[in-house]
Amino acid sequence: MRKKIITTAILLGATVLSMNAQNNVYLMKGDKIVAQYAIDDIDYLSFKRSEGETEGTVALTAVETGKNFLKYNVKTAEKDQYYGHGFFQSQTIDRMLRTYYDTNINEVDDATLKKVIKSLLANYGFLDKGNKTYTIKNGDNDGNGTDYFIPGGQGFYVATVNITDVDEQGGTMGDEVSVIKMTTKEAGESKETMGIEYTGLNAKGEATYNITPGSGIKTMYTLLTKKAQLDQYISNYGYDYVMFSFGSPITAQDWNTYGNQAAWGLDDENDYVMSVLGIDADGDWVKAKDEQHIVISNDKCPKVNVLSKKASDGNIKVTFEITPSNVSAAHVRLMPDNDVADELNRNKTLDQIAVEGDATDIKADINYYGEYTFSKEDVERGWYSLLISGTDENGTNVTRLIFHTHLENAEWEIETTTFPVQADTAKTKATKQISFTAKGLKQHPSVKPAVDINRISPRSFKKTENSK
Repeated sequence: MRKKIITTAILLGATVLSMNAQNNVYLMKGDKIVAQYAIDDIDYLSFKRSEGETEGTVALTAVETGKNFLKYNVKTAEKDQYYGHGFFQSQTIDRMLRTYYDTNINEVDDATLKKVIKSLLANYGFLDKGNKTYTIKNGDNDGNGTDYFIPGGQGFYVATVNITDVDEQGGTMGDEVSVIKMTTKEAGESKETMGIEYTGLNAKGEATYNITPGSGIKTMYTLLTKKAQLDQYISNYGYDYVMFSFGSPITAQDWNTYGNQAAWGLDDENDYVMSVLGIDADGDWVKAKDEQHIVISNDKCPKVNVLSKKASDGNIKVTFEITPSNVSAAHVRLMPDNDVADELNRNKTLDQIAVEGDATDIKADINYYGEYTFSKEDVERGWYSLLISGTDENGTNVTRLIFHTHLENAEWEIETTTFPVQADTAKTKATKQISFTAKGLKQHPSVKPAVDINRISPRSFKKTENSK
């Protein structure tokens, strides 16, 4: 039970109120009530600031939510006080926590949550000053190319941080991070339509689709993945979590303009599902999907199949097979993940990186056994990449496993990049694929997708154990 501290002056003032209002405290200005609080909702009342208590410069309050909007208010102690503010869907924060902090949105402590949100504010927040009320509606934008994606029935973390030393380049973030959780109202079933048609593979062996949103659709999410993986993830986490964690958001207007340029890299021959979620002007949803067994016809590079993988307390063990096994070259190489990023930034390709330095030649083992077990002990703490490469007359496959050596519950990211050989050219441009269980952060929901809205994009950042 919280301790209530009520000054004598407040108690004397309360005695003039009617007997049926004794559970409330009123703030009076003249003969008018300007504020009313339930006794159970306050910790204490006092005319003096408690010792050690500081006064914040930015105050954040929730105002209202709907099926497709958030409304919140920011007040500042001074009219020219700058602040950063932003809104982040809970799935986005949960993915960051699971990936980088070995926790999740339901178990995170307040300090870690604020650390993650402060990082998001630095990258995706908005700079403003003075008292403002913000209404963030699905399908609207900030006027500078940033679209808003606000689906119904979802948790959002709205946050502010004080900003100092503001100039034309931005400002310096302070330490006053305020966070409130707002939940949008549940969406209903839309009367709009959503058409999906599989239109085959393009010249790069990527899957293409003709997706037709109804005229009343404002925003949509697209996700292509293997059917077995989709079923498993929806069973474990639910449809909403999967679509908003892994799907690519785009406005219907942009899709109608750029959708014919969209394509999705495929991992191998398999049963694939294209899932689409459309949100109409009222915030209601229409769901659609298309299932296809897709055969990759123009990429016959060797395939790497990871049979088992484990990393714990610096001990690594990964067993994999390469098919077909009669490869002309095969290597495995363990590297700090940041070193791989550095090499890529030097314009090296993965097929080059995979065979250089301390790479191990495993051609004989693959030719004889078809599989290989890589193991190493006492590896330093951090994020690492295990590069597995196989080459035959059709080209080279490099499979990259990204993992943490000590965070046993951290998810593994598996990326496949192929370098097919064609009859009329020595080597095509590499086609990069990422498994559905990819650990890399997806594009933030408030950021407008690029023209090529393929959710699989090259890694452009380095990871550290506590990435900022």
